[in-house]
Amino acid sequence: AGAGAAGGGSDVHSASTTVEIVNIASVNDAPTISRPATVSATEDVEFNFTGGNTISIADVDARNGAVEVALSIPTGSITLTPGATSVTSGSLGSSAFTLQGTVSAINSALATLRYTSPLDDNSLNASDAERTLAINVSDLGNSSGGAMTTAGTANASTLINLAAVNDTP
Repeated sequence: AGAGAAGGGSDVHSASTTVEIVNIASVNDAPTISRPATVSATEDVEFNFTGGNTISIADVDARNGAVEVALSIPTGSITLTPGATSVTSGSLGSSAFTLQGTVSAINSALATLRYTSPLDDNSLNASDAERTLAINVSDLGNSSGGAMTTAGTANASTLINLAAVNDTP
């Protein structure tokens, strides 16, 4: 036994332990979508998804890997400036297309997203379903472990409220 504090020694004891963690399996975190639930636009006028109406995505573990975003709307047309992304299906200026690129490149493209309604369509004569933009994201299996895994996905939508205008007879 130690001399203790009364005998001029110390009662302080110390011990250290090292814990080694091995074989932690990485998990593919799904991407996320930030978007307004609804936006307000005017019939027959191009609507820009900018400012508080911007749509963006995130994926904490995709790093610089490619992700995919599919956009579609039943009526009208959508377009954007693709920048460093690739259009892999559909076509810009149509009702649906799919983009691939890094999260950063996709977000730069989404910052230029525009919608044009069919002539004279508005919230009074077109159903909510016809005016809802679908947003589907896949991380294509990119995860922090480096190896491709089962793809993580996210889905969301934005309703476009279209104000009617008084057309000249």
